Amino acid sequence: MGGRDLRVLPGRASWPFAVPIVTGEHITSWLARLACRYRVAPRDLLIAADPELSHQVPRVPSRWPIEGLAAVTGQPAGRLRSAISAPAEVEFTAYLERFRRPRPSRAPGSGFCPLCLGEAPAWPASWQAVVHRVCVRHRCALVQRCPGCGYRPRSRPSWLGVPHPAWRCPSRLEGERGKARTHAHWCQTDLRLLVAEPADQGVVAAQAWLLELIDQTTCDPATVRASGGLELCAGELLEVAFEIITEVAGSAGAHPGPDGVLVAHQILSVADPVEAAARRRARGVLAPGSARVPITFTGTTWRRPRSAPAIALTLSQEAEHLSVATRLAFRTGTRVPRLPPPTGPLLGSRLLPQQLWPGVLGQYDAIAGPHSRALLSIALAKLGNPIPLSAIAVDMGLPAWMAGRLNRFLSSPPGRTGLLADLEGVHGDLLTTRPPINYRRRRAVGADYAQFNTLVKAADRDEGWHLPDRQLRRLTRLFWETFTGSDRRYCPQPAPAAAAFDVEDWERLERIYARIAGVTGEPLAWAPT
Repeated sequence: MGGRDLRVLPGRASWPFAVPIVTGEHITSWLARLACRYRVAPRDLLIAADPELSHQVPRVPSRWPIEGLAAVTGQPAGRLRSAISAPAEVEFTAYLERFRRPRPSRAPGSGFCPLCLGEAPAWPASWQAVVHRVCVRHRCALVQRCPGCGYRPRSRPSWLGVPHPAWRCPSRLEGERGKARTHAHWCQTDLRLLVAEPADQGVVAAQAWLLELIDQTTCDPATVRASGGLELCAGELLEVAFEIITEVAGSAGAHPGPDGVLVAHQILSVADPVEAAARRRARGVLAPGSARVPITFTGTTWRRPRSAPAIALTLSQEAEHLSVATRLAFRTGTRVPRLPPPTGPLLGSRLLPQQLWPGVLGQYDAIAGPHSRALLSIALAKLGNPIPLSAIAVDMGLPAWMAGRLNRFLSSPPGRTGLLADLEGVHGDLLTTRPPINYRRRRAVGADYAQFNTLVKAADRDEGWHLPDRQLRRLTRLFWETFTGSDRRYCPQPAPAAAAFDVEDWERLERIYARIAGVTGEPLAWAPT
């Protein structure tokens, strides 16, 4: 029994008895079977494989001696290493770490299926994962605790002290309270004889779906799957599933039950967005405005990691019920809505004129009214931008009341149909070919209209144009509009109406523009092609 020395036979590089590790078996299960074969304590096997473990406190090692065990048992090191954690445990632990959620204890033990133990003594590694709560093969819930001692098998380090068959509970019994401390007996309950609780068909299907999704994420995470109106890769869909599972579990998120898996399956296995949204609302998970799917912006919005696919799934389903500002900020016109980046919008008002360039989204000019191009410029600057619409309007040198008018337009049927997608198309084109002009700086210069009068008059004198006052005022207005990308309606000083450009006007504006300092490298005007 425990304490017996284990020596390699002379002339042999490994121990004499081979105990192959079963595919999918957990390393503790294999070590227990190996200990039974040699009739020594599992701890002694670990020390024989790595003598440095002899000075550690008797417990499950923080570092498994994989190379030593492989050398003396003849088992492939890769298979032993992969047996330390099942893909389900690895993926769920990585999720908890990435989103800073409480993690389960380092040695939580394992649930088990009595029927599986009766068929084969090896414990699957997936039983170790807290999200594996149902045996799909036998359609029953995994037994979580031994009725003889009340512990989860192998949740206490005492199992390392004596070899036990895989179907025997390896825990020690608790001594009676109030009595002197005595040597506790071993539980030794035959786990094969326990009766597992039958699982509902829906729970079994949900567990099978989750395990299959985890395997697909491990083998091919880029595989695209349809869910709730979106096309997500397997890794993204698994992340949303874990979000739902931990939300259903609440404060026990590190130890979720089968209910969360069932809810995740019911919501995410449906491709139709209307049906998926109805199920999600009925279950009350991933609600807009919750901590997992924020739709307001505070100082803590970006302080905690958020699940991008979960946000995309909810907002794509709830777009019609969100405010105009929220739809623009989260870019619900794209295939995958997203949280605005903490570094600011990709485009913003710095690279946008007060009104969109002529011909860009011109199909909405007659619908949106006389200020259509200015309203659309504000909307374009709002994409991926948490700043309020009124603040964006003021930053662009436009009146704040335009935010209300934009809200009304985007809430009307013509604004709701296609405009967000069209805005995203223009946004993508401008990110590909960025405007070479800093319009925010030009608006700051254009706030002083008097200096434009001075520039035009100086050019008229120096170039020998000798234009009449009316034509000088017209040329000043043309230059201000061209330079700022604006319209005389938004000029800080009343400006006269003017006729269309001609070739001579453009040549004069280029000469005037050459007199302005600080705009080297920028063209006088620019428009997307």
